[in-house]
Amino acid sequence: FKMAAQRTYYFLCRGVRWASGGESHEARILSQFTQQAKPFAAAAPIRQQAVLNAMIAAANPQTSDEALDVACGPGLLACAMAKHVKHVHGIDFVPAMLTEARKTQADTGVKNTTWHQGDAYKLPFETNSFDIVTSRLAFHHLERPDAALAEMVRVARPGGRVVVGDIYSPQSRTRAAALQAMEILRDPSHVCFLPLESLKNLFAPVGLRPQVTWQALEGDVDSLLSRSFGTRANLEIVRERFALAADGSGDVGLPVWWQGTELRYVQPMAILSATVTK
Repeated sequence: FKMAAQRTYYFLCRGVRWASGGESHEARILSQFTQQAKPFAAAAPIRQQAVLNAMIAAANPQTSDEALDVACGPGLLACAMAKHVKHVHGIDFVPAMLTEARKTQADTGVKNTTWHQGDAYKLPFETNSFDIVTSRLAFHHLERPDAALAEMVRVARPGGRVVVGDIYSPQSRTRAAALQAMEILRDPSHVCFLPLESLKNLFAPVGLRPQVTWQALEGDVDSLLSRSFGTRANLEIVRERFALAADGSGDVGLPVWWQGTELRYVQPMAILSATVTK
């Protein structure tokens, strides 16, 4: 990171990173996303076609391209991308997510995908292997997003495209802290929603200057909590904080409102894309 981005990152995230006890972060990821795999794959905000389309547009795919999706989860982006390129590889740390990815492949009927279990920090591919390298909604779960991005750039070919899509935190430190505190209660595998400038600054050490577009992930709180696996007590606290925010007497760092009896929210998402130069 640039120094200012690094300071912001640690201000927002230091408490979060050590808040979950002695369990390793890898163990939390495996535990949480094994439980989340099925409901995450089915969640309306995660399946939002406009977001998938925007990620694909940012990658500018060509029919001859070889693509890689890092932390591919249930394979939604990989299978959508497969319709535009020669072949897509998806890699994820969690076997249950790859099971869902294979189901997505079967449901969509695409044939040009290959799935791998592996580590975003040590991608099992040769340097300069892919024309497109993407990652969607994963960086906030990484303790070292800069290292993951460096790996994505390593395996991308010169002239290829690297695309990262993630939720970002408010500029206000008070609101950002409220968002962080809520999210770690909801999902113990969460690390940090970076501010937009910090996300952009991740690209500087690898010599890239990203272009940015924006999307919004809208959903209802009860559905969000139904696919969350924090403790029961923590999830009750999270719902109460959302309700207070909707009533104007609290804050979770996100727009929240009542739509009839349904409690709704929206998460801002940035899509950062850059052409690789080596």
